[in-house]
Amino acid sequence: MSAMNNTQAPSFDNDTQTPQRNLRWSFHNGGQRTPIGRSVGSEILKKLTKQLAEIYDQASNDLEIQVLPLDNQNETSLMYSCAVVTARYKVKGNPGVAFHTLILEGTGDKIAPRYESVAGQQIEILRVAGDAGDAVLFNKVTETVARHNPGASLFGCDSCVVPRSFNLDDQAAVHKLALNAGLACTTELETKFDDFEDVNLAFATNDSNLQINLQFANTQKADAVGMPVRGDVVAAFTSQQNTNNGNQSVNTGDKTATISQISGFIDVVYAPVNQAVTNNPWAQQQAQQQPQSKQLYVARMVVTDIESNYACTPAAQLLALTTALAAREDHNWLQAFRPTQTVGEVDLRDIGALGIEANFDNNPNGIGSRIDTKSDTFRTEDLGMLVGALFQQGLIISMDIPESGPQSWYQSMLVQASYGDVKPIQFLINTANQLTNGAFSRYFTANAPIFVDTGNRVHLGYYFDKHGVKRDIRDIDYLAVANLVGEKDPAAIRDWSDTFTQIQYPLTQRLQARKRIIMSLTGQTAEFTGFAQRVTFSTRFLEALAMGVRDAGMNVRVVTPMNSQMFNNQRGVANYVGNALMGSNPGGSFMTSGYFAGQQPVYQQQAYGRWN
Repeated sequence: MSAMNNTQAPSFDNDTQTPQRNLRWSFHNGGQRTPIGRSVGSEILKKLTKQLAEIYDQASNDLEIQVLPLDNQNETSLMYSCAVVTARYKVKGNPGVAFHTLILEGTGDKIAPRYESVAGQQIEILRVAGDAGDAVLFNKVTETVARHNPGASLFGCDSCVVPRSFNLDDQAAVHKLALNAGLACTTELETKFDDFEDVNLAFATNDSNLQINLQFANTQKADAVGMPVRGDVVAAFTSQQNTNNGNQSVNTGDKTATISQISGFIDVVYAPVNQAVTNNPWAQQQAQQQPQSKQLYVARMVVTDIESNYACTPAAQLLALTTALAAREDHNWLQAFRPTQTVGEVDLRDIGALGIEANFDNNPNGIGSRIDTKSDTFRTEDLGMLVGALFQQGLIISMDIPESGPQSWYQSMLVQASYGDVKPIQFLINTANQLTNGAFSRYFTANAPIFVDTGNRVHLGYYFDKHGVKRDIRDIDYLAVANLVGEKDPAAIRDWSDTFTQIQYPLTQRLQARKRIIMSLTGQTAEFTGFAQRVTFSTRFLEALAMGVRDAGMNVRVVTPMNSQMFNNQRGVANYVGNALMGSNPGGSFMTSGYFAGQQPVYQQQAYGRWN
């Protein structure tokens, strides 16, 4: 029978010399021989390996980049085939070989979920291609790289899943993938040279005008593997060289260079204030009632992507991260909630839906009505006062770091540090000091927390909207739930929030509940392609980093579509900021009127405008 194909060679008894055959076999080995592989996986691996090799042939002469195939048709222990990108410098004193693993999802089947029992309830554990990027795969890849580079020091640079939807015929997409994998390797190698010096702001020449352009729109981008990435808030950090050249030609070298660009969105976190607030413009209070605070929320900026064009080194990544603070400065994040006119569809970003939970009507059942932000009479300053009534001071900064994603190779150190591992924590502190020429440690005390709200995992993937456009499933957030189902099912808002905050329940249970909500609200079109670790930075860390950057000599101007004064009553009798939003604090940020220029704006708490 064909199942005997992998049986061992016959052994012989010493006395009789009679062959003794091993009849043991397994359904997982052997079976019917086939002239070619049963799937197109081998063809996918072969095609991508060839494309990448052709692109890397254009690398500089002092750099050697190879692509090593790992075919799961031969390596039967592997769930997916892999293309391993390796790089080494040919120069004297080269540190060794760096390698980055591309996991090709199209070369294998979807991984079946597993199930576990939690408090008598059967919980589905969703498994994705990124779960293949484990120690088993890393060891197999390391063995392969070592075999091709005997005696060399080896440096692993994480892994990245190439989704089955990736278009191998898209030349630009393949080039983008090749660039990302190549940067993973070369950046790692650069940091291993004895004379490597990471970015130190104190030694930057003062020959440029630095600027952060904040943009607010319901947009998204594609990452290095073609997956949609939500980017309602974009902070582009740019530099334009100072010249006295009167020649206005575009060929004089006076162009603007993009240093980095971060993308993200403003999420809502349920965190109610307990104390009463006497000046609430939206609450229709009875004279005998004690007014209760409606400040139920805190705003959170979730960074979904970082592109660092100047350098991809650890210090350059921290510098890019600091630009997120421009959204906090002067309360710029408020612009993410500006009303937009939508025709025939639900506005997922309409902050008026928070009125359902805030219950400004003071209905006995605790359920209020939506605030009509689409009304012609709803002014910009009304939005400011509404935010002031709903939100506590401050802006949380979080980051979604994919597991085996395009950003993993330069962000994974943050995940490891968030776990409390001593080595990556110290590395992060050393990097912050390197960036700020030691100024970071003047403001960051030893053993202070760098992260809060650790261990939170979020789904990655996409869904199709009503126009058939593929969109990031992170469109489904607190506001989206409130807008889509809040009026007919107010409890759904709490259910969504609890999947993040009810940490007494196992993460697996909360992820299953969140997946169920996402599927329901996307019309069952959601495809879950992976996971990300959502890390949240402590205020102490961000303030110390921002003040360290200031002390190192950074002077940056922030440009936004609007400014905070547009959200205030123009008569000067109302200012919502004291109650609701964080003004400039000891953290400062990139703003010439703020700490980076040594001047602290002062805001005063006043009553709420026309509702006095």
